[in-house]
Amino acid sequence: DLAEAIPGAVDYLRAATARGVTVFYVTNRTAPEEAVTRRNLERLGFPLSTDLDVVLVKGERPAWARSDKTSRRAEVAKTHRILQLIGDNLGDFAEAEPTPEARAALLDTHVGFIGSRWIVLPNPTYGDWETVLYRKDYSLGAEEARERKWGWMRY
Repeated sequence: DLAEAIPGAVDYLRAATARGVTVFYVTNRTAPEEAVTRRNLERLGFPLSTDLDVVLVKGERPAWARSDKTSRRAEVAKTHRILQLIGDNLGDFAEAEPTPEARAALLDTHVGFIGSRWIVLPNPTYGDWETVLYRKDYSLGAEEARERKWGWMRY
């Protein structure tokens, strides 16, 4: 299935490109998925540089084998000033330890970035946030995992 664009995303990134910004797409899609990802971005009208590789996928280079995007952000920062990061998970912005307390501390440190340098597009369906709630203990039964995942919402 091909992904669709979030409303306004193409216009926003085209406006940035028109102002001289180079847009990089740092994704945890894998190296074998890069070509189809690129074609989908093109199909949707997202700006793609023809002068350099702006689609940075997991596993494209040996240093990029992990889901953590820090090494790919560092690669971009070698030649470009990063103005803004857009993502649906804390790991899209900074490396986070897998505990609720560590993630909260990281957010406290960077709270001024949220909404300006860090644009968060919430994804309630999946992400590292859910595994953090049960401390990545995949041995939990379905009921206990569900309780830990949604139990935090009780007031």
